[in-house]
Amino acid sequence: MTWVAELRERESLFRRAPSAHNTQPWTVDYRADEIVIGADPARSLPGSDPTGRDLALGLGAFAETCLIVAADAGLPVAATSAIRGGSGSSRRHGRTRPSSTPPTSTHGGSPGPRTRKVFWTW
Repeated sequence: MTWVAELRERESLFRRAPSAHNTQPWTVDYRADEIVIGADPARSLPGSDPTGRDLALGLGAFAETCLIVAADAGLPVAATSAIRGGSGSSRRHGRTRPSSTPPTSTHGGSPGPRTRKVFWTW
């Protein structure tokens, strides 16, 4: 089983991440060796969140919750944010994928499996 499949099995846990008014504005796209986290514009709150700050905080909370669930499952991942410009607006998304940098052990043991990266935008 791939690390993506292992993390996907735990989706019910990281879907519990907090968001403004519990809108859960994220999308998740599972790919062969990465997970892409994006924002669902239909779940944004332009009236009460015109700057998108609450949206960004919700996506950050979701990415952090993914990392916590992954760590609990023994799947070392790292998060990286990416912003892609569009015509007049920013498109934000996130990804998890393998990293060439192995994690360092905080317990004095040998490093674990390869680190994965989570890229996300909002």
